[in-house]
Amino acid sequence: MPNIFSLFTYGTRFVAWGTERAVEIMQSMVDTARERLENGSYPSEREMVRSMWSYTSYYFDMAGLFNWMEENGITHLGDGLNLVFPRIVDTTSRETMLKGLAEIARNMPMTRQMGASSMSVQWLDDIMYASKELNADCVIYCGHHSCKQTWSGASIVRSELMKRAKIPTLFLQGDSWIRRMTPMSVLQETINEFVNTIVKKRRTPAGTVG
Repeated sequence: MPNIFSLFTYGTRFVAWGTERAVEIMQSMVDTARERLENGSYPSEREMVRSMWSYTSYYFDMAGLFNWMEENGITHLGDGLNLVFPRIVDTTSRETMLKGLAEIARNMPMTRQMGASSMSVQWLDDIMYASKELNADCVIYCGHHSCKQTWSGASIVRSELMKRAKIPTLFLQGDSWIRRMTPMSVLQETINEFVNTIVKKRRTPAGTVG
C-alpha cells in the first residue's frame, strides 16, 4: 500500500464519509494495493521499518516524505489524524441520533485527545493502541508552530511508550506546514539516522513485502 494512502484515508473520512464517493475512493485504494502486491511493485526491496506518526505528517513536501520513506523501505502507518474510532449511531429515536452525532464529533482526532481529562494520557493510550495493532517499530513526532501544547504532551508520550511498549520515539525539529523552518533533506537525514542506528537493531524481522 502506498504510504500516502494513510493521508488519503483520513482525508476521505473528513470530507466524504458516508457517501458513495468515499466508497469509490476506498475501493480504488484497495485495488491499487492489490495490484502492487500482485506485481511486486514496491519501491524498496523489502519493508525495513514500520513507523507510526504520533501527531501529524509533513505536508509541504509530500513526495519528499511519503515517497522517500517508501523508497527506503520505511512504512508510514498513519499519524494522529488517523486515530479515528468510529461508533455505530443508535437510530432508535431523534434523541439517540443527536447524541450519536455529538459523540462522533467529540470522538474525532485531536478533539478526542484534547477534550479528555488528560490530553497526554488519552493521546498515549490511542498512540499505543494503534502502534501495537499495526505492529509499529517506532513512533515519529513532528510538531506545528500553532500547536505548542503538543510539545509537552509529546515528551510524556515518548517516555511512557518506551516504558510500557519499548517503542522508540523520534522528535523532529520542524513544522508540519512551514518549509522554511527545517528543509526536507534535513528531516530525511534525521529519520534515516534514527532508523539505521536505533530502530533496525530493535526490530523483529517481519519478512519481505510482496
